Amino acid sequence: MKKITLLAAVVIAASFASCKKSYSCECKFTATDPSTGDKYTKTETQAISEKMKEKQAAAACNQTAKQVTANAYGLADGELTVETECGIK
Repeated sequence: MKKITLLAAVVIAASFASCKKSYSCECKFTATDPSTGDKYTKTETQAISEKMKEKQAAAACNQTAKQVTANAYGLADGELTVETECGIK
């Protein structure tokens, strides 16, 4: 009886444990020169910590998009139109 109770407790505990999933953040960055119409596009994928849940990984990826856009505006000095699209995979 003790073995069955112990086995049941282990199975229940295992069902509550979350499986580790690895997430990555894929960002597509596009800079356009409005005066010439020339476009520069780059896609980059970064691994996200396995310790994060999907919602946390999505938030980290959104923050990455904001930071990439801010950095690009700083480098472009207002001369380029910048678009950044990021999402988790």
